[in-house]
Amino acid sequence: MRNYRLYFLDVNGRIIRAEIVSGADDTAAVAAAVERDHAHFIEMWEGTRRVGSVDPLTGQLVDIRSRPDPTVGGSSRRSLA
Repeated sequence: MRNYRLYFLDVNGRIIRAEIVSGADDTAAVAAAVERDHAHFIEMWEGTRRVGSVDPLTGQLVDIRSRPDPTVGGSSRRSLA
């Protein structure tokens, strides 16, 4: 089993809490993150390796560092505030 750190982010991308979960692989850790009740992104790390961020709307692992800022322009993404 591997240990993963989950960082729960607020709407501004700041860490508001953290948890450690165990899983056989990244897919199992993503499934564990999706089970958490959280309205914003959850950044996931295994040791010093950044696995990615879990989108709470889709349950998919994404790279939020490259996504457009939802507060700028006419984003179709619903507000999670």
